[in-house]
Order: sequence, then structure tokens, then C-alpha cells
Amino acid sequence: MPEIPGTPQVPGQLPQQRRSVAGRGGLNTEGSREAGAATGVPGGSAQNAAANVPAKRYFGFHNDASLLARLGAMGVSPTLEHLRIAKELLRYGQGIDGDAIAQIAKQWSELGFPDPNYLEAIVLAYSQGIRMNPGAIDALLQLLSGGPFTHLLARLTMALKAEPNTKMLGLGRKLTAFWQLGKLEQRPVQQLPQFQGLLSGMAEELSRLEARGLGSETALELQRLKQLFEGQKLLANAGNPVQIFPFFIWRDAQPLPGEVLVQQEGGGQRGVATAFVRVTLAIDTRHLGRITVELTFIRGRLTVLIEVPEDTVKKRVEARLALLRQSLAAVPYEVDSISVRTVGPARTISALLPRRRDVRRLSRAEGIL
Repeated sequence: MPEIPGTPQVPGQLPQQRRSVAGRGGLNTEGSREAGAATGVPGGSAQNAAANVPAKRYFGFHNDASLLARLGAMGVSPTLEHLRIAKELLRYGQGIDGDAIAQIAKQWSELGFPDPNYLEAIVLAYSQGIRMNPGAIDALLQLLSGGPFTHLLARLTMALKAEPNTKMLGLGRKLTAFWQLGKLEQRPVQQLPQFQGLLSGMAEELSRLEARGLGSETALELQRLKQLFEGQKLLANAGNPVQIFPFFIWRDAQPLPGEVLVQQEGGGQRGVATAFVRVTLAIDTRHLGRITVELTFIRGRLTVLIEVPEDTVKKRVEARLALLRQSLAAVPYEVDSISVRTVGPARTISALLPRRRDVRRLSRAEGIL
């Protein structure tokens, strides 16, 4: 087997009287223009900022002062906790709504205030319509901050070596077979069914295993892996179901994690008129960061979107787009467009996660609130 590298105070309550600006999952432009926004309040409080918002004056980009003023204008207590919630909602493409802020503040205070990781997990669940309970939030938290799945499996592999146990023999054999995959000469895409079979088998083993009698490190890594699988399942089944196929590729004795997502939708009388298939390939690279390629097939036409972490990588990829277009000439689809977009760290964890925004770049002139 290849060597595996080691790798409050509760938020303030809402007043009884308040104005709701945007509903869950939506952006209310009209409400935003009505309330306006402040560019800055020298020497004043957030409450004063809210009181002095000029009518129908809307310009600039969001900052803490403008968001606090907005909360105050809505009747929401302009506390730092509420500010953090509002920024996280905008980051996940959600409108700022008094009911939503109250609900998320309550969940945050009960589950993990003031930890910002818990806040992100709660907002993620809210944005995807996932029922909020401690188990679901812990699963999403593991997905968000627990590192790539290959790191979890590497730590579990080392824990089994340090704390051998006969109860773990079946899982140990699956891990040994798992680390034999991912070799470039074996065409990793063709190994996806093997990856999927082994990971499904591991998930089944985990559902039967009990922590009693296991070493502390082994029990901890098993719990983390269970939560990761549960987090992937929650996101894959939220909205339009998505199939996920995790994999990795060996490069310089390191397992570089990746995943393939497949989403299909049908329509029309025979499921052809509006049917489409979207295939998303995400892979960590040694020097370019995480690259995501999204292929959308609809009505015999193909659209390609490549997401990269920074502008320097974008320029390198754009220089090779002509070669990519030539290679796609053989597919039985008409290529509509091929584009490259810089997303920063927005999708560095998993392509299952929704695209996250940079709040500082959300223009108030566009009526984002």
C-alpha cells in the first residue's frame, strides 16, 4: 500500500415591529431601493446611521456600516452578531430577512455561538432547505471544515494501524483496496465505479460499527467519516438530486482529491424538449489549486464553464481554450461557449456546496438587498 502522508452572550432579540425586506432564498430589489443605504456614519452609531438613510439614494458597495444601517432600518437590532448573520446570508445568495435572522440567531445560540464555523453550517442548511438539527449541522460542519475526504481516510488508515482491532478487519481491507486506485496509468475516470463501490461499502460498514471496544483515535476518525458521508448525502439530496462520485489521483506520493457530480433533469412529453445533463468535475491540483469544470448538455448543445481560484490561473487556462475547443470537436454536440471564471475560495471544499459570494463585491447599486 502506498505511504499515506500524515496529515456571549446570545445574539440580540428582534423587536416586535420590523420590516421584512426579502424572503427566504430571494432578493428583493424594490425593497432595497425603498429603504436606501448609508455610505458611512462618521462618529455616529448604527442606530443613527439607520435614522439618516437618505430616501432612494443607492450606490457603492456593501460594507459593515451599510449593512448595520440596513438592519436598523428593518427594525432588526444592529448588533455584531446580526451583522455576521446578514453577511453570511448574502455570501450564500440569500436575502436579508428579519425572520431568517431571528431563526438563525436562535439556532446559532443553541448549537455553537460564537463559533463562525457553526454559523456557516447553519446558513448553508437554511439556504438549501435542510432541516436544522444538531446531527445535520455537525455533518455539514464536518464537510465545511474537516478537510478533504482523502485526509479523513488517511487518518483512519493510520489509526487502524496504531490501534488494530478484529472488528475493523472488513473496513481495513476496503481501505487497502481504496489506496490501490487513483493511478494515472489506469485512467482514473474509468475507476469511478470502483471508487464508488468501495466508498459505499465503507459507509455500510460504518453504519454497523459501534464505538464500544475501539481505540479512542479510531472511534474519533470513524465518527468524522460518518459525518462527512452524511453531509454529502444531505447536500446531494437537497433540491434537484445529484449523484456524487469522489475519487483521487496519485501525484508525487500525494492523493489529490476530486469528485464528479452528475445532475439530470427531464421535461417535455418524452423528457427531451427541456432535458439536460450537467456534469461537474472538480480536482485539486499540485500547483494551480482546485479546478472545477462544469459541462452542461441541453438540446444537443454543450456549454463549458471552468472555475479557477485566481486570475493568474485564469490567464493560463484561457491561453489553452483553443486546444480545448479542438478536442471537443469530436463530441456529438455543438459547443455553445467555453468560459473561464475566477471564484477564489468559493468552491474549494466540494462542488456540492453552492457558490459563495464575496460580500464586499456585492454592489448596492444592483439592489442586492
